[in-house]
Amino acid sequence: MKATSEDYIVLKGIYKTKARKDCDDIERYVRDIETNIPHYNHDRKVRREEIDQFCKLASHVKVIRGSDLSLKLTFDANSWTKDAGKTLVGALPNRDVGVDSSVLIYVAFLAWDGFCASHNRIPGDNDETVNADTQELITLAEKVLGEATTVTGGQVDEISESVKTELRDVCAEM
Repeated sequence: MKATSEDYIVLKGIYKTKARKDCDDIERYVRDIETNIPHYNHDRKVRREEIDQFCKLASHVKVIRGSDLSLKLTFDANSWTKDAGKTLVGALPNRDVGVDSSVLIYVAFLAWDGFCASHNRIPGDNDETVNADTQELITLAEKVLGEATTVTGGQVDEISESVKTELRDVCAEM
């Protein structure tokens, strides 16, 4: 089957129209989130150019579906079951697999949720608190790892430094 230039141009137009519609949908979703986040700094709206760039690169986005674990579970070792702790610790990256692991992103999101719950705002919502908020996210994430590790009978020291470094990097990017 051969495509003529006219057919190609029509097909290209269809794809561009669909891409624009998808980008508009994403922008509506972002604006809705911005509107509904309590204590959100509305002077710092996500620019349309950033949304367009996100949509162009969206094929590289990983979807991570969380669970309905309560924050009490993540920050209290007494609430962790041994199996839940083993699952989390077992999913941590190691020397054989490398440090690229979705579980670190999951741990960072648990820290994010903990921050939002304790401060009633999102981390880094103003320029003055970005560094302090990042440090607190890192501390909370390390606490999650510590509680999960403790319940399995291990120690946080057993988690490799490369995993801790990668976790700090993930938290800093949030």
